[in-house]
Amino acid sequence: SKDSEARTLTSIAFVHKALNMDFIIGIQGPGFAILASDSKTARGIFIMKGDSDKIVPLGETQMLAVTGEAGDDQQFAEYVEKNAKLYRFRTSMPLSTSATAHWIRREMSDNLRKSPYQVNMLIAGVDEGEAHLYHLDYLGALAKTHFSSHGYGAYLTLSILDRQWRPDITLAQGLDLLKQCVQQLEQRFVINMRGFNVKVVTSEGIRTVPTDEWRGAQ
Repeated sequence: SKDSEARTLTSIAFVHKALNMDFIIGIQGPGFAILASDSKTARGIFIMKGDSDKIVPLGETQMLAVTGEAGDDQQFAEYVEKNAKLYRFRTSMPLSTSATAHWIRREMSDNLRKSPYQVNMLIAGVDEGEAHLYHLDYLGALAKTHFSSHGYGAYLTLSILDRQWRPDITLAQGLDLLKQCVQQLEQRFVINMRGFNVKVVTSEGIRTVPTDEWRGAQ
């Protein structure tokens, strides 16, 4: 009904501000992709947890960064992770990064007017040596990109990414670019992000980047 649709859209608009308080960022380069997220879980003005990991592996060479309403983000990330495992179990082959991104987008779109997930996502992966990065928002809008971020922090970082990213960027340069973005957040953003989780995916798999490695990147 029109009333239920209006209530759903009102709920989406109300939660939109909460979605923007978290921050995730992605950078793609030749053969690699970097995902990073803040490590806090907040509700309203209170921080409930300071060591959350918002980057979920979807396979050996795919990962998902998710941010949004507490509960929705973890539940949806687990839903995607388990379905990716189920597909590999049934077919003995993994989904490509593109197929994974479009399947997630379909799930978001199908639930938009029934029980919408209040989450924003970045999907990164490497298929046959080629890296991919996808931007997906809580309304189900999907776009392939070389760099992206979600949250209020995007207002401070997208211009840096646009200026500094180039097609032949190396992993070390990508980590340095990430460091520049985080430094701007720490200097200019009113909210204390309380630490970051950083992960890199290549054809060899996913690894967590220690803080001193990306903080000291040149």
